[in-house]
Amino acid sequence: MTITVSDTSEQAARIQMNIYRRLDPAVRLRLAYDMSMFVRALSLARLKEQHPTWSHTDLQRELTREALAGDSLFQQPR
Repeated sequence: MTITVSDTSEQAARIQMNIYRRLDPAVRLRLAYDMSMFVRALSLARLKEQHPTWSHTDLQRELTREALAGDSLFQQPR
């Protein structure tokens, strides 16, 4: 079950989606990349706060593990 939390009204979300649809594909791709990198930076900051003694390598490994945790291809066999 997935629960989605949003602070955007349905009407505002529809307007935003219409704007995104009208953008050039290269611009949409750049926006998606920028949003992805922003979320990655936030996640890395959270991990650094939770684990201040971890090395950069440990932080990157955990960030990757979290990103792939829901992907069955990367789950440990039972």
